[in-house]
Amino acid sequence: MARREDKSGRISVFKGRKAKLNRAIFQILALKGPLAVYDICKLIKKQKLLRRKWYSVMNRRVRMLEQQDYIEKAGTRKTASCFSEDPKDLVFKL
Repeated sequence: MARREDKSGRISVFKGRKAKLNRAIFQILALKGPLAVYDICKLIKKQKLLRRKWYSVMNRRVRMLEQQDYIEKAGTRKTASCFSEDPKDLVFKL
């Protein structure tokens, strides 16, 4: 039997396996403003349900959200080891 089409009106980033992590990333960026991926990771690990998520998983998720134009780079900042890191900011996509 074929699946029914979902007519709930939810956008695709809030569906499926990745929905919890996407929702957490959006919530943190909305409340705290532009943050680097490392800072997003530190704040997500404070949440009980997402405590065991790896940095690489969160980094990949943030890059995919950036590729889909839900978040964007908000500038660069120097890190302790003389590399640069790009803070991300939330974009409201209609």
